[in-house]
Amino acid sequence: MCAGGGCCVSGRCAANGASCAPLPGVCANGVCGGCGGAGLACCGASVGLTPSLCTAPGTRCASGTCSACGQKAGDPCCPAVGTAPATCLQSGITCSGSTCAACGTPGAPCCADGSCSGGACCNAGTCVAAGAACGTAAAPAGTCGAGRCSACGALGQACCGTSCQAGLACRSGFCTACGTPGVACCIGPTPCEPGTSCSSTAADALCSRCGEVGDLCCAGGQCAGGGCCFNSRCIASGAQCLSGTTVVGTCQGGRCPCGGQDEACCTSSTCDVGLACATAGTTTRCSACGATGQVCCLGNTCAEAGTACIYDSALSSYRCTTCGKSGQPCCGTTCETGLGCQGSGTAARCMTCGGAGQVCCTGNTCMAAGTACIYDSTVSTYRCQPCGAAGQPCCASNTCTEAETSCRLVSSAYVCLKCGQQDAPCCANRRCDAAGTSCLYSTSAAENRCQRCGTSTLSCCAGSSCSDGSCCVSAAAFTTSTVPRCVAPGTLCHSSAPSGSTCQSGSSCATCGGTGQACCTFGTTTTYCAASGTTCVTGTCRACGQLDQPCCGDSATSTSTTTSSAVCKPPYSCQLVNSEYRCRMP
Repeated sequence: MCAGGGCCVSGRCAANGASCAPLPGVCANGVCGGCGGAGLACCGASVGLTPSLCTAPGTRCASGTCSACGQKAGDPCCPAVGTAPATCLQSGITCSGSTCAACGTPGAPCCADGSCSGGACCNAGTCVAAGAACGTAAAPAGTCGAGRCSACGALGQACCGTSCQAGLACRSGFCTACGTPGVACCIGPTPCEPGTSCSSTAADALCSRCGEVGDLCCAGGQCAGGGCCFNSRCIASGAQCLSGTTVVGTCQGGRCPCGGQDEACCTSSTCDVGLACATAGTTTRCSACGATGQVCCLGNTCAEAGTACIYDSALSSYRCTTCGKSGQPCCGTTCETGLGCQGSGTAARCMTCGGAGQVCCTGNTCMAAGTACIYDSTVSTYRCQPCGAAGQPCCASNTCTEAETSCRLVSSAYVCLKCGQQDAPCCANRRCDAAGTSCLYSTSAAENRCQRCGTSTLSCCAGSSCSDGSCCVSAAAFTTSTVPRCVAPGTLCHSSAPSGSTCQSGSSCATCGGTGQACCTFGTTTTYCAASGTTCVTGTCRACGQLDQPCCGDSATSTSTTTSSAVCKPPYSCQLVNSEYRCRMP
């Protein structure tokens, strides 16, 4: 709060009739240039930044408007200023969390200065009635009487929890004097007596002298004897105002001449609202900002609609430049409807958008049918490029337009793959069109893909077949998880097979595994066949994979869509027929 109709400006009191700098206008009974008063818009600390400041007593900024605070129970607390905590302004209420609540009566919170009414005592932040016990059951501290606990809360006594009598502060568990120079800051809205200020918001903060030349400024940015508060310190009237080693003027009338139009920039290159620190030649001054052709305001913002803060290489500074229309710089990354931002940095320009080969429109959209907004690394921008056909990027929502294509992640981009091709998804009914491929489960893609098959060391092709004279060593039981593999002629059909059981040009493993022969065995539990297109049925290798033949034994489960290999030759699929799996039309 500021007395005499003054305005609270960023923790400093501006007198009624004085400038509100760095806020706009002159202080008039708590209002700065039409903002900051109750019911008025909040003031903004800088052009382009969200207004968030209120200057009138008992107000705070809420949703862009200054509304009442701290007046009654249920109101929001007034915000903290400097080292002073958030507070409520009327007696009988205190700030509890972020809301003002009734205080001082038994069972209610203690008031901000640690007081209670009606003879109640403040005990650990809560008022207890006269005659009630103070302290806790584990650590009793006497009885409440005449507003004071008998064994805690007085000067030199242990704190009542964290509470002490009015005019005392709890430090290291004991109640000490507070509020005068060199001692602890008191709790509440007035932590120190006039002419002193609290050094910080820390629990061990002390009251120290303020307002004299060389001292910290007092609350509200006040200095004694017409001095100026500059860089949080008081300097004497008539003394130089120094920003580092730079003289920005002389203290006069409680103000250093910086931050105003054509004045020197204040510390950290700051200026009043609507101005910015700009260099022209060798001179740096606060200049008008935010309009077309002017320097950008704080935060590289512009006030005029249709302009953006863009670096001007001719002037070696950022300027507010018209933007958004065809051929103009982009407004950030956006342009008018029907235009898109092409390029990057200061070279970005608004261009016709949405057509095939053109830049994408706002929102990464395209107008031309069959195109999608895709990054073009050759020009470092997003363009509308053909999509949806085999080999092309996927269209919006990862869709494809060509028949028998689907969107898949290839390397780091989504591409439309035509089914049935090598390394592409299988077509319906596990069909593969590429020669020498079969529909096999790909662990890396986590789906069935058309993969190379049928030659030595590779998986057998559909119907347990090999194409290079190898033997397809397939497991006997249809429910086995063993993947059938092509074994080269002249090599053992299986690592556990008996000596001499070598592949005989794709027809058998010597004395077993051929069509009509007994199934081969290894170990004591597994049987297998070797001839292409056979599977073990009741101890004999029978033809498999063709219409109405048994399914070839190469799947983990009969209905799985992620099997290791197709169990029937296309176009047939494995189906349960009278308790037996056979190849039938889908």
